[in-house]
Amino acid sequence: MNSSIFIERSLLLMALMAAITVAGCGDGSSGGGSAGTVTVEGVGEFATIQAAIDASPPGSVIHIGPGTFQEQLDVNKSLTIMGSGSSTIVQMPGTPIAFPDDGSDSSIAACEIRDTSGVMLKDMTCTGPEDGIRIRDSFNITVMNVDASGNGDDGLDIRDSQDVTISASTFNENGDKGILIRDGSSNVVVEDSEMNNNIAHGIRARESTDITVDKSTISGNGDDGIEVRNVSGAEITGNEITNNAVNGVQLRDSTDVTITDNTITGNGEFGIRSRNTALGDLSTNTLSPNGLGDIRQE
Repeated sequence: MNSSIFIERSLLLMALMAAITVAGCGDGSSGGGSAGTVTVEGVGEFATIQAAIDASPPGSVIHIGPGTFQEQLDVNKSLTIMGSGSSTIVQMPGTPIAFPDDGSDSSIAACEIRDTSGVMLKDMTCTGPEDGIRIRDSFNITVMNVDASGNGDDGLDIRDSQDVTISASTFNENGDKGILIRDGSSNVVVEDSEMNNNIAHGIRARESTDITVDKSTISGNGDDGIEVRNVSGAEITGNEITNNAVNGVQLRDSTDVTITDNTITGNGEFGIRSRNTALGDLSTNTLSPNGLGDIRQE
């Protein structure tokens, strides 16, 4: 791509172009700062992905070439951030940074999305000694074809965020949970993804509303495959929930839960265990065998 074609008329962006080469920053219109495309190569226009994030106006598309980037991403504006697939790796450094939080704790992740809306994270790996990805206080967020496996804590932690879609992504072999959804999050969809062989739960959702898990694989986890606790509205549909150490699905103190068309077998205790949660029609699920029984309602 010839960056000279896309140079904005704005003196501000011209100064920026003089300092670092940006491909496609703008759409050719006057006024400067309009949304465009920023290309980030491993040894190219920007030294780091974060530098590109900081320099991009909201609405920009950042393309990241192959390579391992020893950094943490702090995304607090509307951006599309696209890697090159498994060859693009964001690796949290040995001394991680605690991003600003609400004053009650610190937030540490390889890829952090916070206090924003309209972010897409696509085609890359986020990994490190803490969380792989953390989404907090945000809405209209998409994570697609991202691998957040082998992290020291959770693969993905979603806090107090709305309208989050997780698609075709992998959250395996993490030190705690594959995916944690909590703190008033709502309208969260996990689809066509893997949450396997995590130390604790494959997916744990608590104190949230309208959670969907669809056409995914949740297998070999050290606790429940899926735990739903204090949730209003959950749909668990068309999944393979197998060989988890405790229950395939555990429900606690939740309402309006639908479980259909799943294979829930080979789990250490029960296929479905429900505590203070009504169960609807389960006849479309495959539920046998499981270690202590297929369904337990308490």
